[in-house]
Amino acid sequence: MSWPPRIIEANKTYHAYSRCVNLKKLLKNSKAKAIFLEELDKTMKKYNFELNFYEILDDHFHLVLKTLENEATISKIMQRFKSGVARRLNRLLNRKGPFWNERYGSKIVEYQEKPRHYFFTLVWYIAYNQARKLKISKRKNYNPRNYPFCSINHYLKDNYQGNIKITIHNFFQELGESFEECVYFFLPYENHYLKYYGIN
Repeated sequence: MSWPPRIIEANKTYHAYSRCVNLKKLLKNSKAKAIFLEELDKTMKKYNFELNFYEILDDHFHLVLKTLENEATISKIMQRFKSGVARRLNRLLNRKGPFWNERYGSKIVEYQEKPRHYFFTLVWYIAYNQARKLKISKRKNYNPRNYPFCSINHYLKDNYQGNIKITIHNFFQELGESFEECVYFFLPYENHYLKYYGIN
């Protein structure tokens, strides 16, 4: 089976994601997640791009990143990052063979029907990824603000210092004149998402 060609462009926001081989929970423990972030940081130091959002789940991950003019392509960024994670975690887990289930998937935010709306909905979709896997009785108690391997707090707390450098996306910055105003207009997207999925 042949894969469709990717759209490789500069100055575009990519939602990139990938699953562990056979959907195994190879990213489950905190050490694995720490290595994931270390390799992501190394990739950011090697290639110039903006990391706008991330979440690490036990068996897959989501990244939202923006490529820049005359800098590394999404393919170079993801190849370096995923190979680094695979090499180190295979060593940590004393395993051989493929680490990832398939090549990474990606969508360009700017090419969606309503890019800004899509971006804000996407961020909350990723943030509540874990909640969708919980039993309905436990979903209501889930809050992504308390999950250390999700970057949602960068969009809720001014000058928030997390596990890795996050560049606040310009879509968010254009919501208001101040950070507080941006948050005010950003939060309704969370409420809409919770109602849509019946989480609240």
